[in-house]
Amino acid sequence: MIFVDNDENLTVKMFFLSICAYPVFLPTVRNWGSGMFLALVLLAVYIIVKNKLDLLLGAKKYLYIYLYFVALCLISFLNSSDLGRSWRSFEVILYLAGFFLLRPVIRCLGSRTTDFLLIGLSGCGIVTAMYSVFQPPGHLSGAYHHIFLGEVTALCAAILFAVLLLRRSSLGFSIYYFVGFSCSVYVSVLSGSRGAWLGAFLAILLTLALSWRELFSRRNCMIFTVVFLLLLGVFFVNRSFVISRFHQVAEDIALYKTGSSHQATSIGSRFLMWSIAVDTWKQHPFIGSGLGDFKDDLGRANETGEIPRLPLYSQAHSLYMDSLSGLGSLGTLGMVLFLFLLPAYGFTRCLRSVPEDFRYLAVAGLACLLAFAVFGLTDSWLNKRAMVSFYVVLVAFLWGSCQSVEIKSSEPGV
Repeated sequence: MIFVDNDENLTVKMFFLSICAYPVFLPTVRNWGSGMFLALVLLAVYIIVKNKLDLLLGAKKYLYIYLYFVALCLISFLNSSDLGRSWRSFEVILYLAGFFLLRPVIRCLGSRTTDFLLIGLSGCGIVTAMYSVFQPPGHLSGAYHHIFLGEVTALCAAILFAVLLLRRSSLGFSIYYFVGFSCSVYVSVLSGSRGAWLGAFLAILLTLALSWRELFSRRNCMIFTVVFLLLLGVFFVNRSFVISRFHQVAEDIALYKTGSSHQATSIGSRFLMWSIAVDTWKQHPFIGSGLGDFKDDLGRANETGEIPRLPLYSQAHSLYMDSLSGLGSLGTLGMVLFLFLLPAYGFTRCLRSVPEDFRYLAVAGLACLLAFAVFGLTDSWLNKRAMVSFYVVLVAFLWGSCQSVEIKSSEPGV
């Protein structure tokens, strides 16, 4: 096993610097996040070639599932009505291949790389909170959209919560992580993204469930109390806005049930699009109507008058419904296996095998996967380059760090 000399290698230092900057630029400066992701991948390729790293060590099954998923995406082109749009959607799927380039580098460099990622995640929360002070609740959009900003900061909060609870850091870093966590929660609430709220809430509950034994220590009792008071304070300050968002859900559902022509609200539109996606899946149950073809399916439903007329959205506002309609049952199975089930299995195995001091890596990884899965209920984030790149970075870094710790802990004398 070759470990790069972190003190002397300029490429590695650039890699670490890119990791710190990537989460900060991702939601704040349009296209800079993609640029930083490309820089990370290119630096990873250079390190892999220079040190002759094995790309597939510990990830062969993951590669097979990815190739299966890619093959189903290409096969779905047979039913596509717009090959150009399908190819643009497929280009985003190719971003997922970055996992196979980043993971071996993280595995080689060790868990230290995650330290730089955590610095960047905390910085993301702090920077987004700084300019959110000048914007009213519900209008925070960052570089892209309020849903994207809410999801990114919710992920930062979920990972930093696991770090605060399970990692023994110095006082300075603990304070920095807590400030980053607090700012991430604040921005996610002000974004108005209800899916992000749900994802962060369930991810935090999962972290508590996986670390319940550690909760009884004096340190963690204090951290949990402070975090609880923080969440309560954020809710109290923004209670009218938060409550109005949930009241809107109830009103939208009630209006949808009436069957009136005005049912195409935020929630009602999603229900209508999901019904179209299910109808499309019934017509093409195995390979779908074509990757990225939902816009045409929605257009046909508008023309026939089956539903109240909706804007021609390019996706069904649900990762799973969008995949069912475009890729069918076979493609959706490959997507779920690749994005969630196999990584979850890897993190669960690491949870049992890594030393106690590094369990936070596996717990943060599982919390991250749960948050992404919940986001997928109301957001088809697999169509967004920025969100896909963030998924790749988080999973690759956390999983690669877990594998690095496993290797070091199994060495003689450790």
